[in-house]
Amino acid sequence: MDLNPNTGPGTGPPALPPERQGGLSLRLRLMLPVLLALIPAFLMLLGDALEERTTFAQRARWRSFGLLNTLSTELAQNVRSAALDLQALAQTPQAEALDPESLRATLAEQAARPPGPRSLAVLDRQGALVALAPSGQDVTPTVLLDLPAELLLGASPSMLLLPGSDSREGTLLATWPISKEGRLVGTVVFSGNLDWIHRRVSSSDLPEGSSLRLLDLAGRAVVQHPNVPHHELRPLPQELLALEEDRIRRNFERVDPDGISRMYRVGLVRQPDGSPLGFLAVGIPTQISEAKAEAALARNLLLLSVVGLISLMTAWMLGESLLLRRLRVLSRTIHRLARLDLTARTGLGQPRDEIGRLAWSFDLMAERLERSRRREVNLLESAGEGICGLGPDGCIVFANRAAEALLGFSSTELPGLPLRGFFTPQYEAQAEAALEQTLQARTRQTAEEIWMRRADGQEFPVDLTSAPMEDPPGVRGAVVVLRDVTERTRARREALDAHLRLLQAVDEKKAFYREVLNTVSHGRFHLVDPEKMPMTGAEALDRPLDPENYAGIRSELRRLAAQIGLSEQQASDLVVVFGEAASNAIKHGVDGHCQVFTAPGRLLIRVSDRGPGIRTEQLPATLFESGFSTKVSLGMGYTLMLQLADTVWLATGPEGTILQAELTVRSEVPDQQMLETILARF
Repeated sequence: MDLNPNTGPGTGPPALPPERQGGLSLRLRLMLPVLLALIPAFLMLLGDALEERTTFAQRARWRSFGLLNTLSTELAQNVRSAALDLQALAQTPQAEALDPESLRATLAEQAARPPGPRSLAVLDRQGALVALAPSGQDVTPTVLLDLPAELLLGASPSMLLLPGSDSREGTLLATWPISKEGRLVGTVVFSGNLDWIHRRVSSSDLPEGSSLRLLDLAGRAVVQHPNVPHHELRPLPQELLALEEDRIRRNFERVDPDGISRMYRVGLVRQPDGSPLGFLAVGIPTQISEAKAEAALARNLLLLSVVGLISLMTAWMLGESLLLRRLRVLSRTIHRLARLDLTARTGLGQPRDEIGRLAWSFDLMAERLERSRRREVNLLESAGEGICGLGPDGCIVFANRAAEALLGFSSTELPGLPLRGFFTPQYEAQAEAALEQTLQARTRQTAEEIWMRRADGQEFPVDLTSAPMEDPPGVRGAVVVLRDVTERTRARREALDAHLRLLQAVDEKKAFYREVLNTVSHGRFHLVDPEKMPMTGAEALDRPLDPENYAGIRSELRRLAAQIGLSEQQASDLVVVFGEAASNAIKHGVDGHCQVFTAPGRLLIRVSDRGPGIRTEQLPATLFESGFSTKVSLGMGYTLMLQLADTVWLATGPEGTILQAELTVRSEVPDQQMLETILARF
């Protein structure tokens, strides 16, 4: 049996691509991304080089920015520390008293504190030296006498940058007035050596040919690196150092006397009160920045070329062993599986990398597909019903063995035959409509007991179920299940014949009982069907039969009996008849109901329920045997009602029971006759 849904006429499998296609090989396609990745890298390097050549000045500024900030920060800390020390000394009792002995010890202690060599001196109001520490160093009376008196003896703190004899050794000079009781009595003078700036610049990583200068507000060099005699220094133009809203021109380029073009960055040095003290200027040769940019470009291009060459060689040499061979195996296996060869396996072993995991997953998928196909085949072959697959044109694509046996054709003859041709002319339109709904409207359809014809011409009934199928996607078809119901149809016919015979026997038995009961009761008892129950007179009462209405119905019956002229005895008989009928309805049924109809000279009482009814074979005993009941009960039952009522009608069955009794107005009888009648009843 062929279970391939793609082998039917007009529904061939989709075309598979050839195992080898034109165009670039996979090895070249693997190398192409490497080349495409190298080209942007080359372009980026060239662009970066051109940009670096045009922005070397900015890079020089970045190189000088860190050193300039570091030196500016340290110098600001020294200035702030000197100001704090001077302020503290000026406020000591020794300074206010201008005591030389105590001041020497205090000044010596302060002068020994870091950072770097420094000197402290105290002058009186006339500028005479009171104390000096350390003695004979840095600050001498001769030096002090050379400074302006307004600087040394001013009423406010001041700071000054002074050049030394060597361009590496500048001096930071600071003064702080000494006041006593609001009166100026002297000045504290601080002198700090700035040669640490030269040492710091010498140990930095500035490129060769770089320079650094600490300038005073006039633009004169206080500290110079490298060490150059003062007469060879060329001051920076004042226009570059001009203050504009406390800001200076931070970056500029110029050619120095040594013939080197430098890119300068200038920073402002401030006193603790924020006023300008001097400038720090760092210059880096511009040609060095360009040379480094060109060297970096050459180095990066060489490195990129080597990396690109290695990448191309790797893609070319290792592509076959690491990728292409296994991909070809995987491709061939996929082609076999696409041709429904479910035994195809790659055989590439355990997953060690992504392709190995792919091949392992593919082998696992193929194995599970093979198992699933075997289960489907076994399921279809073991099914007792005939199962067929139909194409979009309604022709058979595949069929299991049960369908082959059912239709009388072999597995090679069924494919391509239209299924509608197997139905008898009487049911062909019904079957074709069901199949059309499934194929076009994509809805599940069922049809019971439609007749088909085998190859040998034998006809048989089946239940047909059709469900939509879409395989492959976009190609519509249907799966049809044919269930042979010959035995069920035969059994149903036999059961129907037996039921008809049973109904006929019951009707005959009822007709026999009806005649017998009518004869025995002298025409006073009638066994009828519910629809033949007579209804005469006007309805006088209609109430449900329940304990709440029971007493009210009895009273109402006595009233109606008197109203139509029944005697008191007949009224009592009427109540007894109602009680017996009501007892039967309550005990043996549900939803009891009582109706009363009146006519001139007679009264009809009807009691109905929805109980199981009285079986036909029990009717004689129920009606004529006193106290007979299928349940334990007291009273006389139907026997008593038949004796008290003039006429009784009974309709009973599985749907319920209706009892109707009629009493007519009679003349009075002598007491002796009435007594005999009553005694005869019991």
